[in-house]
Amino acid sequence: MEAPKISSADLLGSAEDAIESAVQEVLADDWVKFVKSGLTLDPRERYERIAAALGGS
Repeated sequence: MEAPKISSADLLGSAEDAIESAVQEVLADDWVKFVKSGLTLDPRERYERIAAALGGS
């Protein structure tokens, strides 16, 4: 998939921070945080929101 990706160093840093903080989940970039924030939405609204963020309708 052609899309912007975070660097390996940034991902590793997020993972290390999670381990040090004893958290059970790593939200390594803004896109992941955005998608997770919509998980409680109705599926239709969630997919519309994602499509809009990707430039779709």
